[in-house]
Amino acid sequence: LLKRLLVSDRTKRLGNLKGGSEDVKRHKWFRGVDWIGLLEKNVRAPIIPHYPHPGDTSNFEKYPETFDGVSDTGDDPYKDLFADFS
Repeated sequence: LLKRLLVSDRTKRLGNLKGGSEDVKRHKWFRGVDWIGLLEKNVRAPIIPHYPHPGDTSNFEKYPETFDGVSDTGDDPYKDLFADFS
């Protein structure tokens, strides 16, 4: 599925062919998906996370707040590419 979705030639890419998005929906990976129920928001999520309060992050992995080996100081070698970006 991924290889067919990521084909660089868009004329051969799954989802961009004659069948459009229906080609993707008919792929075997999506077999059993209730597309009508999904559209109507009648499909129950397979995992419903518990969170005791808004902002709770207990369902996410812990990671250090600092990243060793990454520095925000020094010259950005790509800054010229984004000179007109706002």
